[in-house]
Amino acid sequence: MTKQFLGEALPKRPDQKTNRLTNNGGFASTLDGVAVDVRTIESGGTYTTPTLQGVEFDRMRRYGLVLSRWALPDTARRSKRLGKPLGAFTAASRIVANHMFRQVFDKEDPSLNTVNVIPYVNAIKSGNVTPELLHAVFALEGTGAFEQILKQLPGDGLAALVANSLAETQQVLRDNYVGSTAHHFGLLNGLHSGLVRNRKRAFTVYENIVHTIDYASQSTASAVEEQKRKAKRKAKGKPQTHKSSNKSQSGSENGIPNKTIVELSETTGGWQKPFLAKYPLELPHTGKLGRREIATNEGKYPKAFYRLVTDPYRRIFKRKTRSLGGVVVFDCSGSMGLSNDDIHRVLKASAGCSIICYSASNDESQDSKHGNIHLVAKNGRQVRYLPEFPGGNGVDLPALRYGYDHLRQNGRSPVIWVSDGQVTGTGDRSCANLRRETNRFIDRHHITRVDDVDEAIHLLAKLQKGIRS
Repeated sequence: MTKQFLGEALPKRPDQKTNRLTNNGGFASTLDGVAVDVRTIESGGTYTTPTLQGVEFDRMRRYGLVLSRWALPDTARRSKRLGKPLGAFTAASRIVANHMFRQVFDKEDPSLNTVNVIPYVNAIKSGNVTPELLHAVFALEGTGAFEQILKQLPGDGLAALVANSLAETQQVLRDNYVGSTAHHFGLLNGLHSGLVRNRKRAFTVYENIVHTIDYASQSTASAVEEQKRKAKRKAKGKPQTHKSSNKSQSGSENGIPNKTIVELSETTGGWQKPFLAKYPLELPHTGKLGRREIATNEGKYPKAFYRLVTDPYRRIFKRKTRSLGGVVVFDCSGSMGLSNDDIHRVLKASAGCSIICYSASNDESQDSKHGNIHLVAKNGRQVRYLPEFPGGNGVDLPALRYGYDHLRQNGRSPVIWVSDGQVTGTGDRSCANLRRETNRFIDRHHITRVDDVDEAIHLLAKLQKGIRS
């Protein structure tokens, strides 16, 4: 039974000429056809909703009413000022309206029987991925239609790349702007306020959403085009060029981007020969290394009055902070485990932290091709996806030595080894000599071993606060 709805239950916009909408016709037959244009000219704005009777048409009318409350005004001028396409602004308004619709109507899905996802899915599968297509897909975020698109995309090839980008951007939007626990979600209601200050704060959140989805759309479309060009070059049989004789390139495998393999000289008898895999560090992570100033809303002397206008939190004070960085070495053998979420949590605990993972196979040719030590985060950036690990140890000490010698930012940067303490060498065989050699190294260089990710995060948080005991 569809819940009856009164327009008075929704917050009203300020009583201004810009918010006085006139009917532009009743031609909408799908959710995409429902449109609201809130302008800043004397004639006000327009809206388009269906006039036919039926459950689906009633749902679209209610969606149009919600959209009229949360559609960003004056998008043409804002698009020109920010240099962002109009489609990104339309998508931002619809993303907010999708979440607000579910909140107002007891989690009802506005896309139910009003959106056909097949054209979107077929367009992505065909490889004809453009920023405009992705803007249209992002406009469905917060609805069941968006989830259907993700489910119907295959798990490999170009479509998988698009699906991963959509899912990651969806998580960013929900964590920061439109999630039920996001502070900005409450700021969006400032769009209805009679106070200019509150409306400016809401505009800032909308523009952040625009930046997020447009960046994701542009970068994803570019990545798809690059993959298509690489596939075309490969089909023509063009050889890949290499800049150095001690480096080899390995193509994209299972969605993992190209990597550079470097044979390390840090090896001793009994250990598997170490090969370092360096990946493109595509994603930024929390913070930068070293001493810096950050904004805060508490202090003695205001230093950033401009934040009264630009910062929704109005953080006009500043305080100095220090980040030690550090190195975390992950044992990714079969007895241990690591996920993308674990990496994100570690990086959040220590700004500027570097992370390497290691796991060797019994086949040296495979290690030379895929690497057995993997650099996945450094200098404020991290990989988009973790590689697959064969499950053996083999290079415990070479990995620790590389992390200590090459990745520490300074003498105070800690090195943490996440492992069960078991070490093996060539052929994944364990012996007392290898264990003694590893123990001497970690004792001499004050490397701390912990059993799991949670312990590493707890230790990093303590070190950042200057607690070393």
